[in-house]
Amino acid sequence: MYCAVRYMPVTRPSNGPAREGAAVARRTAGREDPRVTRTRSVVLDAAATLLAERGYAAFTMNALVERTGVSRTTMYKYWPSRTGLIAATIGAMATDPAAPDTGDVRDDLIALAMDSLDAYTGPRWSGLASVQEAAVHDPELRASLQAAVSTRFSAPRAVLERAISRGQLRAEIDVDTAITILIGAVFFRLRSADLPQVRREVPAIIDTILDGLRPGKAG
Repeated sequence: MYCAVRYMPVTRPSNGPAREGAAVARRTAGREDPRVTRTRSVVLDAAATLLAERGYAAFTMNALVERTGVSRTTMYKYWPSRTGLIAATIGAMATDPAAPDTGDVRDDLIALAMDSLDAYTGPRWSGLASVQEAAVHDPELRASLQAAVSTRFSAPRAVLERAISRGQLRAEIDVDTAITILIGAVFFRLRSADLPQVRREVPAIIDTILDGLRPGKAG
């Protein structure tokens, strides 16, 4: 459905992290030397493992150098800061699923939620919680995360905008806010219940949220 990071409020990133995210995007948009691609992949893969093992606070560039054999100079060439590298790691782990179109917004959102829950479970995602908690108190990290995963809103946005155009949802709803609520509800629940339990609760969660978004429910 969307990247787990995105249950944080959707805000405009500050210029610094946005520039850093844009620079990374430009480097990866065009053709890239296969050796560079391989090095980048090795670093991000190792960074994901380290985050899972140590958490955000104990994650260090020195440990990453030791784990990968890639020099600090090379790492900082692609990611100008530790924060930017961690944000890129989360972005690389995230999925960008296609937006389903069953004809019903409820069924579409349930399908996206189920796909996302499957994608964001596993040993590596255990490090995500520490990154999310740090981002609450670190505006630079929060903005960098949002810049790194900015394209991951495409599927839920497409579903919601299509539902609005079909009259299934109110025309005046704020799509960004709706996305934040949907993601937050599902992934916050995942913090306190196991995956099978959350999967069982997804339809009820979606129904509760949609009840406030459908026509005739304006406050």
